[in-house]
Amino acid sequence: MSPRVVVLLALVVLATATTPFGDRDPPEETIEPKQGGAEYRLPTNVFPDSYEITITPYLYAEGTNREWTFDGEVAINLRANVDGVSSIVLHASSLEIETSSLRRGSVPGELLSGQPTYNNDTAKLTYTTTTPLIRDTVYTLTIRYKGEIHGDMRGLYRSTYRESGLEKRLASTQFQTTFARRFMPCFDEPKFKAVVTLRVFRPSNMIAWSNMAVNNTQTVDQRELDTFNPTPKVSTYLLALIVSEFSSRSTPASQQNHFGVIARREMYDLSEYAFTVGQDILAKLSDHLAYPYYEFMPKMDMAAIPDFSAGAMENLGLLTYREANLLFSETKTLSMTKQRIAAVIAHEQAHMWFGDLVTCDWWSYTWLNEGFARYYQYHGTAMSETNWALEHQFVVEQLQGVFQLDSSNNTHPMTDPSVNTPSEVSGIFDNISYNKGATFIRMIEKHLGTDRLRNALRAYLRENAFGTATPPDLLRSIQAQADTTHQIDSVFNTWTTQPGYPVVTVRINEDRTQASLSQKRFHSYSSETTGNELWAIPITFASKTQHSLTDTTTRNIMSTRELNITLTAAVNEWVIFNVQQVGYYRVNYDEESWNIIIRALKETAHDGIHVLNRAQIVDDLLNLARAGYVPYGTTFQMLEYLKNEQNYIPWLSAFNGLNHFRRRIPKEHETLFGEYMIDLLTNIYTHLGFLPKGSDAWIDIYNRANVLSWACKYGHEDCLTNARDQFARMRNDSNYEIPVDIRPTVYCVGLREGGQGAFDFLWARYLAENVATEQTIILSALGCTNTDATVNALIDRILSDAVRDQDKSSAFSNTYSHNEENIPR
Repeated sequence: MSPRVVVLLALVVLATATTPFGDRDPPEETIEPKQGGAEYRLPTNVFPDSYEITITPYLYAEGTNREWTFDGEVAINLRANVDGVSSIVLHASSLEIETSSLRRGSVPGELLSGQPTYNNDTAKLTYTTTTPLIRDTVYTLTIRYKGEIHGDMRGLYRSTYRESGLEKRLASTQFQTTFARRFMPCFDEPKFKAVVTLRVFRPSNMIAWSNMAVNNTQTVDQRELDTFNPTPKVSTYLLALIVSEFSSRSTPASQQNHFGVIARREMYDLSEYAFTVGQDILAKLSDHLAYPYYEFMPKMDMAAIPDFSAGAMENLGLLTYREANLLFSETKTLSMTKQRIAAVIAHEQAHMWFGDLVTCDWWSYTWLNEGFARYYQYHGTAMSETNWALEHQFVVEQLQGVFQLDSSNNTHPMTDPSVNTPSEVSGIFDNISYNKGATFIRMIEKHLGTDRLRNALRAYLRENAFGTATPPDLLRSIQAQADTTHQIDSVFNTWTTQPGYPVVTVRINEDRTQASLSQKRFHSYSSETTGNELWAIPITFASKTQHSLTDTTTRNIMSTRELNITLTAAVNEWVIFNVQQVGYYRVNYDEESWNIIIRALKETAHDGIHVLNRAQIVDDLLNLARAGYVPYGTTFQMLEYLKNEQNYIPWLSAFNGLNHFRRRIPKEHETLFGEYMIDLLTNIYTHLGFLPKGSDAWIDIYNRANVLSWACKYGHEDCLTNARDQFARMRNDSNYEIPVDIRPTVYCVGLREGGQGAFDFLWARYLAENVATEQTIILSALGCTNTDATVNALIDRILSDAVRDQDKSSAFSNTYSHNEENIPR
């Protein structure tokens, strides 16, 4: 028996002893809402028409005004939509209300009765009127107040950076989901859209940017008063303001449609890629949706903020980003990060239509915003960057990426009517709303047809422009493009209103003439579960002689527990269901069908099995074994085919699945697992090589990054030798630049083997670095350090001001994810 087979059989024994057919992960506990049953929603008897806001920010102490504070005044034009309204309820948080007044047009007389009341739990500010409001009559509620420029990256918040050795200050905003109320008293829910006019008294050495362009500027008491043009109707969470000494790379003033990238002045050169690709993606999305952006907005700015809690934010006309998600350096940005920059730009720009122009009516329907933005994050970027295999990446990163969460007990339906409290609102911004939402849209696209879905989306946007929408609004637009064979109501509703997803079990008779299908909800922790859920599943399938894996046409809709399908496959010929994994479900087969598929994968050119179905098979079998549907022996037999796989996509599925496995390997079996991984990786390592090549396809660059990481981690000698040489060369020659895409592995090996000296060297580079993408590479790699002294030193430094708050969480997680031995420290 060969050593390779011995290692494989030992791993099978190990897997079946420690996971399915032994102990499985238990069901996760359901987390209950923290705030109880209080009503956090505003009443809908009063709506704002418009806001006029005046803000004076104090980034430094000025007279009696403390640093990092602001003065504010808001005049809200509002109206009651029913009779008998005698109270006005809106939101406010962390604001000191100084004066309040209510007037009806030019009619004299105060209409407020006494002081407002405030509920700290719900952040509701309630005014009582002297007489009921007259229905459909405009009133103006004027409130003067003071607020804090916070340090937690929410509301109007503070940020700092260094330029030419000096500390610079700025103020920026992040209002999603419930933080506009920190900026002004307002109706802080998405359905209360209104026109907003902003005025800002700014320091004369700074510039103010907002959703709209400046209409006029006046000098008032050594400050500049900028008055911005009124916005279209917009939800409060989409408002934005930046006050800083930044500069902008912009289209010429003579050009009607303004586009700009705003950043620290020292980062001007790094804004070129975002400036170029951003304009291209915006134009292509405008054409694709047949609703030009500049038809409803006059300008687009994108700003890189040094301190930013989210990855990016879709503020109407003023998109904000972490610096690492917008600024690109040829020598200090990974290729994967360059893709992320383009993809995040596409995501935020897609929000201009899906989220800003048409806004989800309440956060229960967040997927109407985020699902489409995540879908166009890939499909929109692919319109501009055509060689990145983005639709293939989508399947592994988004569809397979959300499977794990959606197979737990902590999942929820895409449309979740239970959302009420601020914590529930925050929680709905998860992979169900993003990944599953995008995956569902892709499934509808393949089921309905690309042209039909595009026409439906164009109608949806036109019919709901400047308003809000619910899932039935989207469904109506899709229904208009569907025919009865699509069964679109059942498909739409069963996937959006139920949590989880099914596993479809396929049993093929001996002469390969019939497939018997059954569906049940998939749980990652056990195959022995019961439930009554049913989905209307668009079924696709192909064999070598029936249909094709390049054709994603729906062949049947499975809305019952069981379904029989006629086949024309030859004996011993593979039949694969869920072509290109266009459906959001797993597939399990009878033992013989699995064996036929596994043999085919090991044939020349994988016997014609599509790359996405190869990735599907890898992901499905790893997870079916984990849940107890198949023996791990079947899974490891399949994984052997990877020795002849050169494509990034199946390898990415494998690395994702094996990550779960390796973290559960007992210490005494780590060497055995390492030997197995080296055996699996040898051919692909040889094919790709350690150093980048000019001829590399884009996804080969990604594949090399993963292969090197795993190979060096498990002791591949050539990998370690090359990494050591690169690290030593960098330390000995201050002018030498390690090729950027292999830096994570080189840095990691250097830290694992270099002790205190390597740690001090890279920490000094981190402190000296001014480009966010290189800082991110170094900070992530520092988690590879593995001595008591250096791990403790790293934790202390993460907790210090040397690491920005936005980066602390990922820095901590890298400390244990890069080296499992760091967990017990």
